[in-house]
Formats: sequence, structure tokens, C-alpha cells
Amino acid sequence: MKLSSFLLLTILTCSCFCQYEKKAWTIMIYLAADNDLNRFAEPNIQQMMQAGSNEDRNIVIYLAETKQGKKYGKLVRVEKESLVELATDDNVDSGSRDVCLSACQRAFTAHPADHNALIVWNHGSGSLNMPFADLFKGIAYDEGLDTYLTDLDVISILHELSHTVFNGKKLDILAFDACLMAGIELQAVCAPYVHYYVAAEEVEEGPGWDYAGALSSITKESTTLDVVQQWTHAFATLYEPVTERYTLSGVDLTSIEHLARNVDEVAKTLIKLLELQNNQEIISLLQLATHPTAVTGFDKPDKPDYIDLDHLYANMLEQIKYITVQDNMRHALEQLQSLLHEGRTLIQRCVRSNVVGKQHARARGISIYWAQERLHASYAALAWTDKYPYWEQLMHAYLNARVNTA
Repeated sequence: MKLSSFLLLTILTCSCFCQYEKKAWTIMIYLAADNDLNRFAEPNIQQMMQAGSNEDRNIVIYLAETKQGKKYGKLVRVEKESLVELATDDNVDSGSRDVCLSACQRAFTAHPADHNALIVWNHGSGSLNMPFADLFKGIAYDEGLDTYLTDLDVISILHELSHTVFNGKKLDILAFDACLMAGIELQAVCAPYVHYYVAAEEVEEGPGWDYAGALSSITKESTTLDVVQQWTHAFATLYEPVTERYTLSGVDLTSIEHLARNVDEVAKTLIKLLELQNNQEIISLLQLATHPTAVTGFDKPDKPDYIDLDHLYANMLEQIKYITVQDNMRHALEQLQSLLHEGRTLIQRCVRSNVVGKQHARARGISIYWAQERLHASYAALAWTDKYPYWEQLMHAYLNARVNTA
């Protein structure tokens, strides 16, 4: 059945945009489906209807798509086996910050709750904001308009929601049903506005989440961690039988800024070591620690854009053992070892739920960008890079040093 006919048959129109009774949970799904993932929207909506809103939870979606030449967005309340249309917007741009913000504001205002979660459904390109000629771009991209949400858009949306809807409080969960979105670059900058962050380090399969499994058990007794764990476990139940390359993690952002500072200090220390006259062993350390065959990488197995942060740290600790320690590098190497151990402890503290397939057994739930050959231009403009500049500087220093010693 086509999605358009599915909606016509099942949506009931609400005569007024009213405020519903306060519940324990409101889950808002921003379904940016005006792209080649559109065919997966209907099955996901049907799964949501299997769960449905009840006395404990509200499930609300904003569906942006184009059907029969008409571009629109629908704000819809999901009931058990039915949908109630709350509002329709014409000519919407799903990659617009203002469209996403307005949809979220209306959904959360009309459905007050003790706990609030936002799931963004779409393609994802991780921290990189790639040119639209590339396959993946930012998040929530609109294929007809060549637009998408950048990291700065996401931060702005979260900031406005906190101040206009949640009275200065944080969103309980920000989740991405999209590829490659479990990077520290996004987690760290969302931390001022979000308690928990759920996303995949790896590319997701087209069907995305099992929403019936993810939403059905949410009750008034469910804590935020309960919901996060339920979402990751439902994902594992769906994909464990069919692929060995899945990941989904739930990250407590309370300590993520400590981890971000740790990454910054690790990078700063490595830059110092690369600046030494005899730096070939440090170049080799980074080459071996980040080689696609040695570290858990995502997206492109031969030249991954993103690698698992914990596995990278573990590899660097292993490679340090083989360095000939000279007096001028002794202190920096000791500092690096200490920082790497600290970082692995912080990762363990932050990641509260992590499911992985067999091929990603070493993935611990948080990825980071690593330029294998050329640094992507968009990385310099990230909010992450502005606040934590040394990781980008390390990649520049490493790539330049590798060329100069080739």
C-alpha cells in the first residue's frame, strides 16, 4: 500500500489544535521523509501505531514528504492502530531549522510530559556537513530542495526548545534513527541541552528502528535510562539475526564534556610529540593505531571516515609500548598514557547501553572523525572544532608530517 493512501485511510482530523493531558512521556519523531528513504516511512509508522499513545505516553510524529507533486508536513498524534492529524503545513523544507523547531515546539507544547524525547528519522552523515553532491549530508535532508540540518541547526533547535518549551530544562533523550550519528563531535555540543543521546556509530539498514519494540513498553514507571536501554535492545533484537555490522548506543551526556576535554588534551599532547625532531615513531604509532585493518571503522571499511574512540585509544596504548623513549619525549609520552587511560574510563562511564554486531565487537558506543588521507573542509566549521580545536589540528599535523617524511 502506498504511504499516501495509507494516510488517507487512517488519519482522523482533529477539529482544533488542543493541549492534551499531561503524561509521563512524550516521544516526538521528526520523520524527514522527503528523500529516497520515503518507502520506509510507512512501515515505521505502522510499527508506531502498534504501540500507540496511552495513559502513560504520547507518541507524535511530524511527517515531511512529497506525494503526487505536493510537498507538505503533517503533525500527527499516533494512537493505537490509528492516527490523528493535528496540523498540516504546505511546501515544507524538512532540512530547515525553522520547520523542525516549529514542529517540535507544537508537538511538545500540545503534549506536556514529565519526560520528553526527540527522535530524528533520516539519512545521517555524522559530524561532517558534506556538499549536497555527496550521498549523505548532515541530518534530515530534503532531496527536492538540497537542504539539511547542520550541527549548528541541531544546537539551535535544542537551545530554543529548552527555553521556549521546557522552561530551561534539558530534553531527556535525543536520538537519531540515521547513519553514523554517534560521534563525540555532536554529543559534546548537544550536552548542555540533552541528558541522553542515542545513535548508531555504523551505517543503519534502510528499515531503521523497530518502533513497536522500542515504544511499546514505555510506562509512567520508565526512567530515562530504562527507555534508552529499551531502544538499544529492540534494535539489537531486530538486527542480530540479519547482520554483523550493526551498532546502537545510549550515552549519558553528564560526563561527555569531560571526555571531550580529554580528547582535546590527547590531541594536544600528540601534536607536541609530532613536533619533535625525531617524530617518525609517533607517525608510525598513529598510522598503526588508525589503520582500517586495526581499528573499528564505520561507513567505508577500506577508508572509514569515523572510527571507534575507545578502540583507537586502546590501540595507541598498545603502540606506545614499542616506542624508543628519548629524554625529550618521556614526559609527553607519560602524559599521553595517563590521558588515554583516563579517556577509556570516561567512555565506560558515559556509555550506559551499547549493542553491536560480531564485526564490531570492539566498538564501545562513541566514534570520532579521523581523516585517513584528506581532512574534510566542513570539519573546521563545526561547533565542536570551535570549542575543542586540537583534534582538527592533530589531523593536520599528522597528515603534513606523514607527507614530509614519505
